[in-house]
Amino acid sequence: MAKPTLQAQAIKDGRKRLELAQDELASKLGVSRSTVSNWECGRSSPGPSHQSRLEGIIGPFAHEGALGPDAANEGEGDIGNLEDFDPYDEGARPDTPGIYVFYDVSQRPVYVGESKQISKRIHQHLEKFWFKRPIVQSASYIEVRDEKLRRKLEQALIKFMKNNAVINKVGAPSD
Repeated sequence: MAKPTLQAQAIKDGRKRLELAQDELASKLGVSRSTVSNWECGRSSPGPSHQSRLEGIIGPFAHEGALGPDAANEGEGDIGNLEDFDPYDEGARPDTPGIYVFYDVSQRPVYVGESKQISKRIHQHLEKFWFKRPIVQSASYIEVRDEKLRRKLEQALIKFMKNNAVINKVGAPSD
C-alpha cells in the first residue's frame, strides 16, 4: 500500500482531531464516505471547491500548499495526476482544463473527453440519454493545461480503448 501524501495525512489528522467519522465529514462536505476515504489514503485529492470547504471545517493545511506538493512546480505543458470524482456531484466536478473519462458500473471506461473547463463540459452531458447510472457510474480526470496536448491525449486514449469506449468512437480505428 502506498504511503499517504502529506495532504492526505492532513485531512485524516484534521478529521480525527475534530473527532469526526469519515461519514460525518462526508455529510458536511456533501460527498460520499468513500470519497473521504480516497482523499485520506491519497488515492485521489479534493478539487479546489472541496479543498476550500475542507479547510473551512478542519483548518488550513500546513504543508506544501493547497493543491499538493507538485502544484508549484507544474508548468503549462505538464499534466497532473489522475484524480477520481463523482460526475453527478456538481461540487466535485473539476474546474480545470484536462481530459476526463467516464466509467460504467464495472469500472470500464465508456467515454473520454477533453475540455478547457471540465465542469462546464460535463454539465453539457447532463441531458444526454446515456449520461445515467449504470452507464456512467464514476469518473476520473487529468489536468492538462496545454490545448494541443489535451487534444492529442484525448485522441490517443480513444484509439487506445478502441471499441471499449462505447459512447464516443470518434477517432477509434475500425477493424
